[in-house]
Amino acid sequence: MMQAIMLRGGITQNDRVAVFGSGNVAYGVLKYLASKGIEPLLRRRSNIYLMQQEFKDYDIFINTVEIAQGDAPIVTLKMLNSMKSTGWIIDAAADTGRAIQGTRATKIENPVYQDEQGHTFYVVDNSPSLLYRESSVAVSEGYAKHFWMKPISYWHSDFCIAS
Repeated sequence: MMQAIMLRGGITQNDRVAVFGSGNVAYGVLKYLASKGIEPLLRRRSNIYLMQQEFKDYDIFINTVEIAQGDAPIVTLKMLNSMKSTGWIIDAAADTGRAIQGTRATKIENPVYQDEQGHTFYVVDNSPSLLYRESSVAVSEGYAKHFWMKPISYWHSDFCIAS
């Protein structure tokens, strides 16, 4: 979220921002936006009809939910076509092509792309940040295997750089 807003050049109180969802990811987005003095519209499945009506007026739309395979998209191509050409779509759930119809995944090294209408998309997978405990275990195991498993004689050998 922070990277997407930074790449956009910031966010102002005049920007019309909507967050779709109400789980942990949405909470993190709302907390970040509140720290910037932004009060976004909060939209959920229970009031999706409001989001569908308002979509054309959004400057920034932030999706924080995934949908099941075969479910109707939250944002359709028709809705995207109605959005301001300067609109930003941030798929914090990175539910590529499903929650927001037609999107494609991006990587942290090249996190944004634009469509033919000029809309900017940010669809970076947030799994590493959500699974930090699990990824920390995997990194630690790999580190231990290649670092701590070496005999002490290795660390006193010519292979190591002496200080």
